[in-house]
Amino acid sequence: MNTKRIVVAGVTLAVAVAALLVFFSRREGPVRTERDAREAPRPVFPVSTGVVVRPLPPSAMGARTTAGRRPPAVSASKDVAAVMDASDKSLEARLSALAGLGKALQEQDVDALISFMDRRNAEDALPPEKLNALKNDVANLLRAQLKFPDVLPWRLANMWRDTAHDEVWRDYCIQHAGAAWPRISASAARDEVRSLLWTAAADPAAPGAGTALISLRNLVSSGSEEKAKVAERASALAATAETPEGVRVTALQIAAELGAPGTAALARSLLPDRSQPVHLRMSAAAALGRAGDASDLPALEALASTSDPRLRAAASSAVRRLSEKPNAP
Repeated sequence: MNTKRIVVAGVTLAVAVAALLVFFSRREGPVRTERDAREAPRPVFPVSTGVVVRPLPPSAMGARTTAGRRPPAVSASKDVAAVMDASDKSLEARLSALAGLGKALQEQDVDALISFMDRRNAEDALPPEKLNALKNDVANLLRAQLKFPDVLPWRLANMWRDTAHDEVWRDYCIQHAGAAWPRISASAARDEVRSLLWTAAADPAAPGAGTALISLRNLVSSGSEEKAKVAERASALAATAETPEGVRVTALQIAAELGAPGTAALARSLLPDRSQPVHLRMSAAAALGRAGDASDLPALEALASTSDPRLRAAASSAVRRLSEKPNAP
């Protein structure tokens, strides 16, 4: 009798324990080991859109701090390894290795080169200007691949947003993202590039603001962006005195090219102003050649005889352009 009670009690206890385990497992989920957590797939969402384009390699992850970045992708070929050799101080040797690569790189090599472009200045023996030159040529090669790397636009956008990169390389990222547009087929990737360009163009102090404006102008030419919208942005940048000189010069030219209202009036105010930088006055002359009329000829002809050869050339070119217009005197 006692034995039977013990057995019944034991069975009852086992059932109770099992019920508790089921209860807590439903609340907290299955028990995961450290290895499970480490090996679990990590979802990757491109910045700003939240859309997964495809399973991305480690080199396609978003911008991270140096401590949080994954190890660089490993190349499959000796030439790619030579390009990526962070200890090699010879730009010529690394460019020579790059020249030996073709337009049909293996995906592993593509991922490795993208990882290389994400390298910071302090992580390579080359000085920044040479490292940027090498990364620029790598980007040219990747854009020229027979099979366009789908991940490239996302990675360029992420690198531009990563302030750990220097401003020159971030400007290059804008340039290559815009230049890649004709080869980008995925609408989500195009949206990402468009967002990148508008973000950069919205802030005149941002690296690549002028380059982004040029890319947006090119999208207008291909019918991929609204002309009036780009013209308005260019006009606003050109009219703001605080806009950096290089960006303002570019913006004034694009505003004139796209026919932004008020461009001729702005150019007329800048042209004779000796307090303005020479390049901005040159841009004003060129803008009048596009957006001006016969009333601007006297001022341009006077500037065409100035002692500064840069202003002379710009003014003379504008005079010729205005003289060729149908209603010219």
